Amino acid sequence: MECDPTAVIPHRPPILCVDRILQADGQLAVTERWVREGVDVSGGVLWEEGLLEGFTQTAAVLLSHHVEEKGHRLLKGMLVGIRGLEIRRPVRLNERICYRVELLKKILPLSVVRCEASCGDEVIA
Repeated sequence: MECDPTAVIPHRPPILCVDRILQADGQLAVTERWVREGVDVSGGVLWEEGLLEGFTQTAAVLLSHHVEEKGHRLLKGMLVGIRGLEIRRPVRLNERICYRVELLKKILPLSVVRCEASCGDEVIA
């Protein structure tokens, strides 16, 4: 189920941090991004904020799909907290990041998700 993220995420370049949606169902969303020169890359390294924005945009893909299954529409969302974040190493220019966001709990209007970012087989955050 590969598709264009602009169908779900309202952001556009240079703020769009997801290149492709690889999977999206009610419990899991998987997206990817090739790190290229841009507003969130400095000195050949992706800023941590760019990594976090990739998580939030992948969560938007997940939650959008989840509410559509229930017959609703996701209007807005915001990140309200982060717990247990560990960034193991910076993401470098020309690396491919794979974002995985899993829905753990839905307490309307809040959602609790678990996020993971990897480059190849290496978990980086």
